[in-house]
Amino acid sequence: LEVIAPASEKQILRARPQKGVLVTETAALYDAATRPYLESLDPQSISWLYKCLDLSKESERVLYNDPTEEDGFLLNVDTKWKSHPPCSEDAAERAGWRDHKAVDDLYCLAICHRRDVRTLRDLRATHLPLLEAILARGTHTIEQVYGVPPEQLRVFVHYMPQFFHFHVHFTRLHSDLGCQVERAHLLQDIIANLRADGEYYAKRTLYYQLKENDKLLGAQREHA
Repeated sequence: LEVIAPASEKQILRARPQKGVLVTETAALYDAATRPYLESLDPQSISWLYKCLDLSKESERVLYNDPTEEDGFLLNVDTKWKSHPPCSEDAAERAGWRDHKAVDDLYCLAICHRRDVRTLRDLRATHLPLLEAILARGTHTIEQVYGVPPEQLRVFVHYMPQFFHFHVHFTRLHSDLGCQVERAHLLQDIIANLRADGEYYAKRTLYYQLKENDKLLGAQREHA
């Protein structure tokens, strides 16, 4: 049983059972409905995330941090990883995380420090150094801390994401958590697409699922 108190309206809507709808989001629909919706959101809704990035909150969960504003990111233990040993900044305790039985449930999250990238749609060729750093340094850190090599990791981005500040998920390859075909985009594919066309995600039609009661879906239907 998971209890959230106080729960925001968004958290209540996410937990309430609702039929899903597959959205076909063209570049035109994104510009007409999705982008204005994202820009209307209260920045304070992710104030918790900024506290993580400045290390004033949950610093014991941080595995790697490059505070460089343009290409830097923070890698931490995602709260979804419930079986993880108690998080600590103590090096001796962290040494016990390597090859721990809980590593089967590995779930880590990379969060970029720059604040001008909300989602996959905002990515351009100029962001390749950031994406390549997340892939290379993120997988290296996980191997050093947990003993899991890169070929056993799935590294992906959600669209739509749960919160609108660019982040990347790291899980074990045998886990299917969060990797639905209409939601997860492999980071390796994202990098390859941007190398081929620096404006790829500005132009491509993207498909994803929203619940019937999602306010974004309502905004999109007004422009259908």
